[in-house]
Parts: sequence; structure tokens; C-alpha cells
Amino acid sequence: MFKRVILSTILAIGLSATAALAGENSNYLLQLASKQERLSHNIVTAYSKRDRGTSVLAVVDALESGHSKLRSGIHNPDIAYLLVYLNHRLDDLRAVAKKPYSSQNARLVADISASLSEGSRYIARSLKHAS
Repeated sequence: MFKRVILSTILAIGLSATAALAGENSNYLLQLASKQERLSHNIVTAYSKRDRGTSVLAVVDALESGHSKLRSGIHNPDIAYLLVYLNHRLDDLRAVAKKPYSSQNARLVADISASLSEGSRYIARSLKHAS
């Protein structure tokens, strides 16, 4: 009887610790997705600096890093596909950032920025509903 009490106590502590860690992880992922959305808004401002894309490329690197962290922490196939699409958009953005500044390229950068922002917003909402 005493062994069962000890075993059930250890099991309860283990399960509650796992749930707490999962909750902390989901909070971290939610904050990361929100940060991704904020970074997406910074793309147009970075592109307008006309510094041959170095500001934009710094934002792209930060977004790619965040996407890889989200991909490793989220095990939802829909979000995984969305992250693949967002990474393709980052590749498009990287290509445009390396070109000389023009109003046409600025519109393209704004369009890509909006896509990235909306994707990050969707991920954040999905994480919020899942928790």
C-alpha cells in the first residue's frame, strides 16, 4: 500500500512537471510568433533605408531563425506547411532586397511583408487557441 502511494505521488509530480513545461513551451512559442509578426512589420522600414538590403537581410535572418524554432516546437502539419511557405517568401524577399531600390520593388517588399505578417498572426492565433 505504501509503495502504491509513493508510486502514485511520483507519477503525479512527473505529470504536473511535464504539463508545466509544456505550458512554458507554448508561452515561449506564442511570444516567438508574436515577435515574428512584429519583425514582419519592420521589413518595409528596413527596405526604405536603401542600404543595399543589409537592413532587410538582417530582418530576414532573424525571421528565418524564428521560423526554425517554431518548426521544431510546433507539431501541427498545417503550421509546418505554412512555415515552409513563409520561408519561400523569405527567399523571395532576400532576392528583392539584393536588387537596387525601386518603387516596384518597394511594392513587392510590402506585399511579402504583409504575407509574412499574416502568416505569423495565424500561427500566434493557433497557438493561443491550442493553449
